[in-house]
Amino acid sequence: MKKTALLCTGILMAGVFTLGCGASAAPALTPSVTQDMGGGAVYAYYDFEWNGSQKLFTIACDPAAEGSEYEFVVHHISNGQGGYAASYVADIATDFEESTGRKVLAATNGDFFMSASSGVGPVESYVKDGIVLNLGAYSWKHCFGFDNNGNTAIGRLDLNNTVVRLNVTSADGSASQVFEIDAFNREPEDGELAVYTNTGTFTVNGAAKYVIVAESANTTQYPVYGTSRRTVEGEVISDGSFTVSSGQYAIVVKGDNEISRWLYENLYYGAQADIVRYPAGEFEGMEYVVGGWDILIEDGVVNEDCRTDTENSGGVAAPRTFFGVKEDGTMVLCALDGRQTGYSVGLTVQEEAYLAEELGLVTAIELDGGGSTTFLLRQDDELTLMNSPSDATGARRVCNAVLLVEKEDAQDGEEDEDPPSQSGDGETTVPSGEDGQGGCAGAVGYGAGLGVPVLFAAGTGATIVFVRRKKKGN
Repeated sequence: MKKTALLCTGILMAGVFTLGCGASAAPALTPSVTQDMGGGAVYAYYDFEWNGSQKLFTIACDPAAEGSEYEFVVHHISNGQGGYAASYVADIATDFEESTGRKVLAATNGDFFMSASSGVGPVESYVKDGIVLNLGAYSWKHCFGFDNNGNTAIGRLDLNNTVVRLNVTSADGSASQVFEIDAFNREPEDGELAVYTNTGTFTVNGAAKYVIVAESANTTQYPVYGTSRRTVEGEVISDGSFTVSSGQYAIVVKGDNEISRWLYENLYYGAQADIVRYPAGEFEGMEYVVGGWDILIEDGVVNEDCRTDTENSGGVAAPRTFFGVKEDGTMVLCALDGRQTGYSVGLTVQEEAYLAEELGLVTAIELDGGGSTTFLLRQDDELTLMNSPSDATGARRVCNAVLLVEKEDAQDGEEDEDPPSQSGDGETTVPSGEDGQGGCAGAVGYGAGLGVPVLFAAGTGATIVFVRRKKKGN
């Protein structure tokens, strides 16, 4: 018993020593401004003191709740060559609206990104509409996944928890199927489906064989989008050889069976045939995955060993962006301003974790921060810059963004008869630029009586039924 008491005392003293030498728990927070955005979304702005002045902007919504009209997505702008265009968060939001017809209610920057000289793109794994667009290569970085149905996952999304499948959609869109791929670049067994991405001439007897023209010459970098050029009838299966040239791949099914007959009936000229990587394991069924760096909180446990690197300012006060979920399923997107003395100084990553805990998050991830931290909110039907980005030139271009958007089935709903309610207790003086001087790019004003800055910015086929998993953190 005495040994146990000493052990407990030692643990307690170690905990006190750790807090005394590093970050301490966040102070109790009360919103300075709240705004009911309708449809289950709530905006909150916090003006508080913690090692200096701090300004925090949040948007909260439970997409799975009854009556919710919004959901979270991750979006980017393509560079037209299958890559990513470095873009302002406002432009990413506008691109989403123009491509889907759905309004964006709020938006922040997303994943850390590579420099323009090395090719702009997310550093970590990225899933959009259930399809893996990028796999991260850094074991010390992490991802946050969600499906807007109450399921989330956090951790590493890599080759070990993904699966490659074949998506085929007929030219008229009337038929769509997702197939498991049993083999790559080898003759399949009876009943198996194989994909040949190697160039050359191959002989397979008693099989269905279709050569697909790919959009990219690299048919091993998934997703590979392809189109059928078949215009002849033929037989369901045949003997003989087929040739795969550069920029092509082949689908081969051994035997006369359900799969080969479906392809015979649907894989005609103009049909879409895509080789796609899907999340699996803990991330199975996650429609969106956004990359970040540290896990701030997992299953209600705060990470007490957050990064303190100097290269990326982990251990110094800086702007921070983070994303997570509460115990009741409410998802919260947060942006904290920093590097602006007298306005908002920012926090370390460890303090960011304590702040996420104070906000009630049970699972949370650190997204890109620093000059990338940007928070947009729809005010008077205009996407409005609410925070003060820390770069002297204003908002920074990023590779992708996290958006809170209208659900597809909410677009035709009636407008609220009453304007959104809001409450506040005084104005906030917001400097901009380096050391509080200068200004953000664009026309800046103050909107909706919130006392925060306003910037009026200018501004894919097959269906798979996902297996749902229990929500992490519950």
